[in-house]
Amino acid sequence: MEPKLLNLAVLPFNLNPQEHDECCHPYLQNQRVSPRFSHLNYQFGINLNLLGVFPNNIIPEVLNQYQIFILPSYYEGNPKVLLETMSCGLACIGINVYGISNILKHKENGYLCDIQSESIKKAIKSLHSNKDLKSKIGRNAREFIMNP
Repeated sequence: MEPKLLNLAVLPFNLNPQEHDECCHPYLQNQRVSPRFSHLNYQFGINLNLLGVFPNNIIPEVLNQYQIFILPSYYEGNPKVLLETMSCGLACIGINVYGISNILKHKENGYLCDIQSESIKKAIKSLHSNKDLKSKIGRNAREFIMNP
């Protein structure tokens, strides 16, 4: 069976042009994961922060530090992390697979793309360069969760 997530797992990205590009995954534990991902800072020129595990009550505070959330999963059931992120009003990018595509509607409350890295890159660039679309998706995502 192939792994559920790509090697980067679930990563919200901060694409603020005034800051370095950052990504984090609040659900991964530093000691277990850091050595596995430490090479990415150099290999891809990103600032990777593995922040560790947080109590549920501060997850919204952590997620709201970012602008875009990416769920690069081969399959999902009911992706709680996607629903949590949508409730924070972040623009979410998800792979067009069952479980994600059942929740995200392309360019309405989310952005769907293919699993290939070029498709994910295009989705990130599209949202990063179109602030109105990013804002619309974030607002609609929160509305979707708050008023189903």
